[in-house]
Amino acid sequence: MASAARPAHGLRLDAPLWAAMLLAPAAAWAWHALAPRGAATAMPDGPGLWMLLLVAPVLEEIVFRAGLQASLVRRGWQPGLAIVLASAAFAAWHLAAGQGLAALAVFLPSLVFGHAYARHGLACAMACHAWFNACHLAAIAVS
Repeated sequence: MASAARPAHGLRLDAPLWAAMLLAPAAAWAWHALAPRGAATAMPDGPGLWMLLLVAPVLEEIVFRAGLQASLVRRGWQPGLAIVLASAAFAAWHLAAGQGLAALAVFLPSLVFGHAYARHGLACAMACHAWFNACHLAAIAVS
């Protein structure tokens, strides 16, 4: 059994993670509906696509999962509480970036990213984050 500080790796995902990934389009739509009109709700250009689909998921998961969440667990925090605190920090980061109420909408997906990290490793958290961002792009495209 793996701890949150040393996640297990593998392709077998658990039922809660599958359910969350299936609900990601609804969560992305909620984020899109709450985001202040402007850059966050416009279809990004080529560099913006790379940022949304690759750079942000990689860098944010390194900071919030491999950095903050893992550090809390190493310091003796319960893994579930570490996920919640890292997710709160993730939402606060988006709030500070001027995303308004949409920052609150990223809290729930962030819990999923934290669970993915704890159970399946950093690459899985990054992939889940990229999937959520791709769903956000789809919400932009159909609105």
